[in-house]
Amino acid sequence: MRHRVFLWAVTLSAAVLVNCTLLSFFVEDQMTVLVSPVSARPDYENGCSRVALDAVKTGPDGSACLYAIREGQGLSSGLWAEVSPTNLLGVDEGSALVLAGEGQPYVKFSSRPLQGGERVRETEEQDPCSDTFLLLGTGDLSLPPEALTGGGFALLPQETVTQPFLKEREVSQLFGTGAQAQLFSLREVQDFAAALPLLSLAGGLVLATLFCAVGFCQAFPNKLRALFWAGGCVLLWAGLWLVLGRIQLPSSLLPAENLLDFSHYRETFSQIAAGLKAFPQDDTCAQTLETLTGNARLCLGALIGFGVILVLLLALSITLQHRKPPAGRHFSRR
Repeated sequence: MRHRVFLWAVTLSAAVLVNCTLLSFFVEDQMTVLVSPVSARPDYENGCSRVALDAVKTGPDGSACLYAIREGQGLSSGLWAEVSPTNLLGVDEGSALVLAGEGQPYVKFSSRPLQGGERVRETEEQDPCSDTFLLLGTGDLSLPPEALTGGGFALLPQETVTQPFLKEREVSQLFGTGAQAQLFSLREVQDFAAALPLLSLAGGLVLATLFCAVGFCQAFPNKLRALFWAGGCVLLWAGLWLVLGRIQLPSSLLPAENLLDFSHYRETFSQIAAGLKAFPQDDTCAQTLETLTGNARLCLGALIGFGVILVLLLALSITLQHRKPPAGRHFSRR
């Protein structure tokens, strides 16, 4: 009995550990913030450095700061954004005069607001494409003449948008340096909706690996059956790795700290849905809303379906295993 309990504990722990490892790589990749770097240049005349004004951010304490891009070491290898407090000495021809290290790369634009201590990935500008921006709350912003307004929202069609989409860059170009606005790319919303079926498939594969682990424990010590369940688990992990590799969630729509912050998704997409409904006559808004709601329902239904099917299969397997064969008839030889 003790050996069987030990087998169950080790097998299920190993299955959970492998799943968590695969998911951790996925989460780390998705939470990496896309940034556009800029380097500080020396200004010998003023005895300081020059950096693009857009690189000067407001730090966690409300003071001016720069986000320095530094290379990590060891287990923390990669690029990281660190808060670098600075004094804004002045502004000259669109550049900020600051005390900063010469040649040090700093974050100019990012796909979402930085918190400091986050992993970042430098991006290069790619070919532009058309897009439509949804602005939540116009406030005192000066809107372009082609903008459509309604219900406190604004729709901004754009013929050319530099890729990848960096929210800070687009806000700066539309409303000026330092402007604050809740701006969303409908192209990115559609990309997020398109990734939902793959997310549900990944969730189903995770549940299936746990089911295979249970099947392995039940089949043991029958080596052939145990090998069947173990092989199925390995194949499912390979499939999970491939599916996760195909998923790329838009960085601008993700939460700042926790990828599984469902309250962030609920609030964000409730606002986006309300904005899309404010422009029912626009084909792009109607198509985006239909895709988003349809794929969200499909994702939820698929996860529930996966769970129900696996529970039923598990219950059936346990029932068949504990079912006693009917007693055979004894015939006497005449």
